[in-house]
Amino acid sequence: MGHMYVFGEVLFDHFPDGESVLGGAPFNVAWHLQGLGQSPLLVSRVGNDSDGEAVCNAMESHGMDTSALATHGELPTGSVKVSLKDGSPSYTIATPAAWDAIDPPQLSIDSSNSFLYHGTLALRNDYSRSSLESLYRTMKPRSFVDINLRSPHYGAETLEFCLRHAHWLKLNDSELLELESQVGGNDTSALFSAGQLFAHRQLEGVILTCGERGAHIFVRSGQHFFQPAVAPSSLVDTVGAGDAFSAVAMIGLQQGWSCQRILQRATAFAARICQQQGATPSPDTTLYHQTQQQWQQEGEQ
Repeated sequence: MGHMYVFGEVLFDHFPDGESVLGGAPFNVAWHLQGLGQSPLLVSRVGNDSDGEAVCNAMESHGMDTSALATHGELPTGSVKVSLKDGSPSYTIATPAAWDAIDPPQLSIDSSNSFLYHGTLALRNDYSRSSLESLYRTMKPRSFVDINLRSPHYGAETLEFCLRHAHWLKLNDSELLELESQVGGNDTSALFSAGQLFAHRQLEGVILTCGERGAHIFVRSGQHFFQPAVAPSSLVDTVGAGDAFSAVAMIGLQQGWSCQRILQRATAFAARICQQQGATPSPDTTLYHQTQQQWQQEGEQ
């Protein structure tokens, strides 16, 4: 089975109550992958500062590989101001940051049959975008692209890049409509538009999340799968719920789960993440152990 690579930003989310939580969508995905029994390689960059040191320490305490986490001598570790309204987040992302200058790693492990995750935020800078292009050329990976739009840090060129490379594309309903407007589509029906992507792109599948209205998977054969939303027993915030979903979906795709099983497990895990503040259950790993035990009881497929 191939290795999992995660490319992109690592940063601290600063909440209104003064708490700072380690995050960034790629970091969150890598963290969950590690907690759920994978060994991902996070390709990112931090500053030569206390926040950068905290990132390294957290990764090491979680058992993560830090060999592709570089340090920048001048740019700071990334940071985001998070504002919450009715539990839903909005973001003010500091620029520039160390993850704007990610270098492609020297791959010392087998990259054949690899799975590469990335989003759009780390592509706002040509330096990191070029490094990601280098990884695509070197590894020729199967890719999982979570659009994860953060205005104003993207444009049509970034979206075209993602569509050109994605084997699996994940986005929510509002992002699908934005994608349509940015790259030339003109249909506003989310279900139809998700299917339309296959007419122009070399995609294996599209994952469309619709919040409390559930989640869908569309595959190239024309099949469509749907899973109703799972309501968290006590909503704290939705920060990182999509990243939790992505991590489980990647595991399912890598291990050959059915599409329905992927949706069921991904929505359930995302709902559990909504019961805590921030995107990663640190340092308590109980959630990961409980999730893996449940999967084992259910059977792999």
